[in-house]
This record gives sequence, C-alpha cells and structure tokens, in this order.
Amino acid sequence: QTEVFRQEAEIQLIINRLEHILQQILTNRKIPVREISIIPNTEYQRMIYDFNDTAAEYPTDKCIHHLFEDQVKRTPTKTAVIACDKTMTYAELNEQANCIAHSLIGMGVGVGDIVAFALTRQSYLIATMFGILKAGAAYLPVDLGYPQDRIDYMLQDSQSRFFITEENISSLLESDRTDDPSTALSSENPCYCIYTSG
Repeated sequence: QTEVFRQEAEIQLIINRLEHILQQILTNRKIPVREISIIPNTEYQRMIYDFNDTAAEYPTDKCIHHLFEDQVKRTPTKTAVIACDKTMTYAELNEQANCIAHSLIGMGVGVGDIVAFALTRQSYLIATMFGILKAGAAYLPVDLGYPQDRIDYMLQDSQSRFFITEENISSLLESDRTDDPSTALSSENPCYCIYTSG
C-alpha cells in the first residue's frame, strides 16, 4: 500500500533495515533471532547519540524568566504558544505572565515561596508558570486527576502560598500592570517543586 509511505526517505529507511537484517543472516546462518539487530550501526549512532546531543551554551547566571524576557525583546511578534483556546505571541504571553506576577506580588507572594497550580491546557498555563517565576516563587504543578487527599497533602506539605485553579486564574489576569516585575532573584533560587510517586 503506497499511501502508507509518505516520503521516499521512509521507504529507503525500511530497505536499509531489511538489508541490514539479511546481511547478518547471510554472514552467520546460525545467528539466534534475539541477536539480530534491526537498526544499522550508523542509524543507531544517529538515533541514540546524535539526536540526543542537545547540549547548548546558555547564560547560567540568568533565571529562566529572564531568558524568556530576552526572547520577548528579540522576537515580540513571533508565535510563542499555540493552545486550544488561542495562539499568542511572545509579547502577549509576557504581558499575561506579568499580570499574574503582579497579582501574586500584590497578595504577598515573594522570593522563596511556592505557588501551586492546577490548570487545563489553555494559553494561560504557560503564562502562569512564568508569572509565578517572575513573582519570585517556585511553581508546583498539581494534577487534578490526583485523589483529593493527595492534592491536600501536596499543598500542605509544600506550604504553598497560593493555589491557582480554573476558578481564580481570571482574577489574576485582571491586573493592569503588564511591565516586567523587578523581583530580586538569582539563578540560585528554586524554580519548581515536584512531588513524584516515590
């Protein structure tokens, strides 16, 4: 069925793998099936090592939200978020994050605090994470699929200053302050708090 293969490269990839398998069998007719590799060495190298070579230089003395703000300055009109509710540019996302940050700061959230959130995958989800960071706090994502006692434990144990939900996110977005907050932070401050199954 030719419609299964969209590109000639996909077909060539399958041919290369079949040739690799046949070559191993022809070289050693008694090779156990479990020892036959499906992927040629060059492809294995590319998949395991080359594709995973994602190391990149970046300023280690800057906080994540500062790097984001630098990106906003460079490409304010570039699309940053494509969510189910809308598409946002970097500048729009930054303004939304700043509204959230100023609202949290106004409620007393600051450096060293933890702010939890449980939100659906709307555009304000990413703005919330950046807003929490801009306020100086670390964020704690909470899965609403968790049992209520687990959520209660996470909120109490982490001593979260605030819990952002679908019910209160709109009030945080009502701030008319869209400027970048000048919270005194360093790259040594915590960014997030995660509760694992362990």
